[in-house]
Amino acid sequence: MDTSGLWRHLKLPRVDGRTGDEKDAWENLHKIELERLLATCSSRRRSARVQTHKRLGIAEFELRARGMGITEEVLVAQKVKIWEGIWVAKKNGEDIEYGALVLLDFIASP
Repeated sequence: MDTSGLWRHLKLPRVDGRTGDEKDAWENLHKIELERLLATCSSRRRSARVQTHKRLGIAEFELRARGMGITEEVLVAQKVKIWEGIWVAKKNGEDIEYGALVLLDFIASP
């Protein structure tokens, strides 16, 4: 959907024939709508960027698991889930011992 006309209209609203309070109300309404549109647009971009980054991380983890010689999809998914947990913890500044996760993985694996 092309929104260029909407952007132009909200950025530069025409106030032909409007004077005084009506002109101020018209401009204020368009200013509010433009701010709402900008907030929505930036959050969509940010969300798309986060999703792309997450997908790239998962693909990298899958490649790492396959490089270790793991070929079964179930085992690859388990490894990816573990590494995602470690990655999120590091990103949040938490300190997780890698050894404990390896032991849990070893015990949980059939």
